[in-house]
Amino acid sequence: MAVLGVIHRAATILSRMFNINVPKAKGRGNTSTTKGTAKQHRVSDPNQALHHRVSVAESSSSARYVPSVDMTPAYSQPAPPPATSAPQTPTPRQTQTSAVLEEFKIIRPYLMKKILATEAHTRFGSPCTCGNAVCEVTCNDCTQYQPTCKACFVSQHRTRPFHWAEVWDAGRGCLVRHDIARLDHVITLGHYGAACAVSSGGGTPFTIVSSNGIHATKVDFCQHGVVVDKVGLLLDAQLFPCSFKDPKSAITFECLKMFEMLSMEGKIASFDFVGAWSRITDNSFTENVPDMQENFIRCAHLWGVLTLMKRMGQEHDIDKHFPHRPAGNLVLYCPSCPEPGFNMDSKLNVLPAELRHLNQQRDTLDGNFHCNKAKKNYESADISLCGGKAYFPTNDVLASHLAQQSAEPEPEYPCVYLKAVKNQDKKKFKNMEITGIVNTQCSHVFVKASVDLQYGERFANVDLSFAHNLRQKIQQIRPGSNEKVAFRIELDGVDRILSYDAMCQYSVNLVERFKNNPELADLVPIIEKMRFSIPALHVQGHQDGCMYAYSTAYMLATAHFHGETAEQYWPELNQLGPQTRQMNGGHRQDTIIKHHSNWNYKKMSKSINLLVQDLKSAEQLFAHHRDVFFGLCLQHVKRIDEEKWFEMDRTADKKNLKDVRSVYRMKTSKVPSQNAIYKKLLSDETKPGETQNFFRKDTAAFCINEALSIQAKQRSVRAAVKANTRHELTATQKSIIDGRADLSKRIAKLRKAQMLVMPDFLKALAKHPGCDVEREALGLPSEYPNELERATAGLAVFSSTEAGLREGQAFDAIKQVKKYAGSLPELRRDKTKNAGRGTRNTISLEGIKNVRASLNLWIKEYNTAREAMIILGHASGVDDFRELKEEDTYKKPTGGLRGLGDSRKPEGYLWKVGVERSAARLPAALGSAAPEVQVEGTAQVRRKAGPRKPKIANATVDPSKEPTKKKRATGWIWNAKLGKMTDAELEEWTQEGNRVQWFRAEAEMLRQLEVGEAKLAEIRTTIRSFAQYSLIWSRLAEQQDTADIGRIAYAKQKAWMFAQRAELGRAALRLMPKYAKLADSDEDFLKFVKEEREAHRLDLEKVLERGRIKVKEAQMRQGGSEWVDSDDEDSSDEGSGEEMSD
Repeated sequence: MAVLGVIHRAATILSRMFNINVPKAKGRGNTSTTKGTAKQHRVSDPNQALHHRVSVAESSSSARYVPSVDMTPAYSQPAPPPATSAPQTPTPRQTQTSAVLEEFKIIRPYLMKKILATEAHTRFGSPCTCGNAVCEVTCNDCTQYQPTCKACFVSQHRTRPFHWAEVWDAGRGCLVRHDIARLDHVITLGHYGAACAVSSGGGTPFTIVSSNGIHATKVDFCQHGVVVDKVGLLLDAQLFPCSFKDPKSAITFECLKMFEMLSMEGKIASFDFVGAWSRITDNSFTENVPDMQENFIRCAHLWGVLTLMKRMGQEHDIDKHFPHRPAGNLVLYCPSCPEPGFNMDSKLNVLPAELRHLNQQRDTLDGNFHCNKAKKNYESADISLCGGKAYFPTNDVLASHLAQQSAEPEPEYPCVYLKAVKNQDKKKFKNMEITGIVNTQCSHVFVKASVDLQYGERFANVDLSFAHNLRQKIQQIRPGSNEKVAFRIELDGVDRILSYDAMCQYSVNLVERFKNNPELADLVPIIEKMRFSIPALHVQGHQDGCMYAYSTAYMLATAHFHGETAEQYWPELNQLGPQTRQMNGGHRQDTIIKHHSNWNYKKMSKSINLLVQDLKSAEQLFAHHRDVFFGLCLQHVKRIDEEKWFEMDRTADKKNLKDVRSVYRMKTSKVPSQNAIYKKLLSDETKPGETQNFFRKDTAAFCINEALSIQAKQRSVRAAVKANTRHELTATQKSIIDGRADLSKRIAKLRKAQMLVMPDFLKALAKHPGCDVEREALGLPSEYPNELERATAGLAVFSSTEAGLREGQAFDAIKQVKKYAGSLPELRRDKTKNAGRGTRNTISLEGIKNVRASLNLWIKEYNTAREAMIILGHASGVDDFRELKEEDTYKKPTGGLRGLGDSRKPEGYLWKVGVERSAARLPAALGSAAPEVQVEGTAQVRRKAGPRKPKIANATVDPSKEPTKKKRATGWIWNAKLGKMTDAELEEWTQEGNRVQWFRAEAEMLRQLEVGEAKLAEIRTTIRSFAQYSLIWSRLAEQQDTADIGRIAYAKQKAWMFAQRAELGRAALRLMPKYAKLADSDEDFLKFVKEEREAHRLDLEKVLERGRIKVKEAQMRQGGSEWVDSDDEDSSDEGSGEEMSD
């Protein structure tokens, strides 16, 4: 009954929490109270709702011919709720965790009662089912084991000897844990639990570590045969001996596998593992548990090496299928990277320069100082059991390599980042024999090679790491090897890029260092053809020239290889530091090797999914950058043709890093100050509505154009009236009076022209009462929301005329918006670097505020034109003319360096106006992009960059928010002459910024196009790798001795695993209709890429042709005889008065 009471109380609370007892008529779940009451009111009081609709209709019809110039729909407000309805407070949403906690508070006594009940059993002391003894033993390792006598427990656990016997001690009145040996049982090996007929059966004391604790038990070995093979008998029972001559202890395979997973995923040290297992064995008297620390550490080390050799196929003689790899190879290679002789596409061996990324090896170099080793006395024979066949070269190879390095003077480091690394605190290396490691990794974050560091990050150690990586896949071209022509062709067809944070210094003498080292000289031909880069984050700390010389954002066919993937593995490996620091040399290297392989295996398991995510992200980013670039092509088509921008060289001149010349860099050395930029904007400013009217006065075009100009003035006056309502000021009232006087004069002139062109409108207007001049109808068809009203007013025939002028108005506004939006980033940069605090900062903020006000004024002008075109049916407002907001005007600054993550910071819609949306070219299967991967840098990088907030891909940048964080110095701010500039120099600087913006936009578009193509190529390469591995393991299974059924089964299991992974890759391509045919390995991928590029080229040609046509039309309008300048005495005061934003 008590239990039922608890359950009833729990049900009561749950019903209250989830509103189970709420009738359906009141809504489902926690429906908003406001909506519910409004709905009830409309149903219960139909007369009031009808009266409300009628009153709204009457109010709107009374002002039928005096429409709002802003054309904002007057939506009717919902009827107020009845006075009798009481406000309800919605129930706050409860999380699942809090709900469970509430349940726990109620049910806790019941849980505790049931848990304590397991400490004993009612059957203890009662007769056992065998009838020979009483029940006194239970087993907690078995599920719902019924207490038995000792003999029955032993009988039922002959093949489960490591289950603990929980024996009831009547004297103590509690359970006491015993090993099965305490029940007079001996574990016999060799007969599947049965006793050996030859053995005496007494057994010998033996310690075994299993998955549930440490057992001090007895083991009897089968005595059949001349010699007792204790090691073999232990291994047959899946027990790994702790020694091999006369073992006295062993560890179960299950326990070793468990520790391996805990070590890989949780970085659990063997010391902690054994300590935990000792307490699991006996948490009350842990000191009585046998000490297995040393034995376990040794066995775990050996087990890791054996497991690595098994997984790499060395026990199946896999080397004969990989003659290009080193014999005994223990490195798990990246399946997505090109490997000559294994996974290459023969049609990609020879590629044009712009498609090199389709067959490209992208590697990174980086050092780390966490996995170091302290100086200590240890056996010199304790060396790595991998023998240089894994990620580390042997100690002898490292010593020989360092001995051949000449004592060169330490180079000068001109870059700030390199100076910081050089001047780091060397005290942290005190008492360290090995200060860290330097890794070579591919762009997919597969570890390829590691070399120990002795003091800092010397280039000699970095050279060996890179060389050790190169040698792993080129054994067929080593001196004395039987080189094959096909392998050489595939090897030469691979393009290579190497990224390193000190590349501007490392690459200077790289070829010379390899030439001067006889052991590395054969690698020189490969290195001479490589390209070098600096990671995207690290290059921010270098001098400005390094950005243009070594940033892959400005390199052709690099697939936006940012290089920061080198940092992603360090947070994982750094957790090993406290363990490896006190290990012996060989054990330390093998531990790191084990974790390298585990990391690579996990990356391999996720490779297809990660590549598909990258492909989706690249497609979306390319669509955005393509639209931005096409928009800039429309804007600058005349300069593109005249200055031949497409023919300019995109490669940087690296002769002098202090003055690198590049099309992506501003050429002008003299840069304007904020004051100069602001003054130029003021001098060039044309307020909305201040355009000249070139039409003849007796035409509809003149009347419509003049009405548009007056309409802008009406908005300004209405804004002044609104401001004066909030806060009366004499100046505001004067501006209202002057504005109304000006409007009256201009409208009177307009009416004279309209008498000739649109008399029907004037007749219709005369029938309706007057209104304030700032709200008077002007004869614009867009002032009337539907065709019937326009026809009644006699304006329907002029709709096309206004639509054409509105489109011109929209593009004129866009031009002005671009001018102001493009200046804002530079004004902010100048303020950040030069304004400081006090008066100058206040002046800078005021200038930025004024520019933003002008920007919003022109945004309003554009949106007004857009709304009018939508009313007239000239635009949909979705694909052609979208609503413009301030965040849509964001532009990346061109005066300084490229910022980190610029490829994922979308420029606003403003820069894509007039461009057909690229979404139609995207495959329907593509989803949203994955979040940008965050990397954790080394200590030097963290100190320089500071804490970084998580960034979301495709996040919208709000330019209205002032930057709150001080950023890296912009080169031109410090190097430029911030003196006075002439108007010509200011114009040159502006045009130079437009040119740089165009080239950078082109680079961003091409890099994202390359990323998509590269990811497709890598998906196909990964599929080929998995298919090849499956085939090879199948052949290995066939080549084994039929008696070795275990070897055969393991090989078939690996073959099946890789076959499944290959099919996963094919299925991923088939799910994307655009790429479905590429799932077939025989499909010509190069042809597919070329066809896609040709389609993009044709799209670009169409955009350029549209731009050229618009340029010609503009020239004809400016020089045509049908256009008459109407800026005479009748319109001399046009546009006067203070302009204010609505």
